[in-house]
Amino acid sequence: ADLSHVPSDSFDLVFTGYVAPLFDPLNLLPESAEGIKEKVYNSYRLCLSSDPSELRLRDLEQSRQEVWFARWVSEMIRVAKPGGVVCAEMNAESLCRSGGDFGGVDKEWWNEDTAEEYGWDVDPSSIVMEDVLSMPGWPGDRYHVAMRKRS
Repeated sequence: ADLSHVPSDSFDLVFTGYVAPLFDPLNLLPESAEGIKEKVYNSYRLCLSSDPSELRLRDLEQSRQEVWFARWVSEMIRVAKPGGVVCAEMNAESLCRSGGDFGGVDKEWWNEDTAEEYGWDVDPSSIVMEDVLSMPGWPGDRYHVAMRKRS
């Protein structure tokens, strides 16, 4: 999420086709873990648990995921010109909600409280979402989000 080489207030439109989620956000698995599938499965396993300590890990993982997304969006907003549009496409719902994706942030996360928490200079009423049309080979719960930087 480091766009520090890009000057602030540079673009009328800032978008990303996808914010890649963190795999194993708490680094619970050893370096020898067999790729993304094992890491995602381990995180999804926490979603299915009833053990209080594993539920705490689940919540911590989702919190890290949200911070990761917020950092990306914060940088995108920074490089947008006042009044510019910021878009993030092909977002996934959280791993616990989607179950069949790599994880992300739930649609409800994109709101005025989140914008305030992370200091986003956006008009909260401009935050809009649209579900991705069904496409073969893609999970069915992806969505796009757009917002406008304050003028």
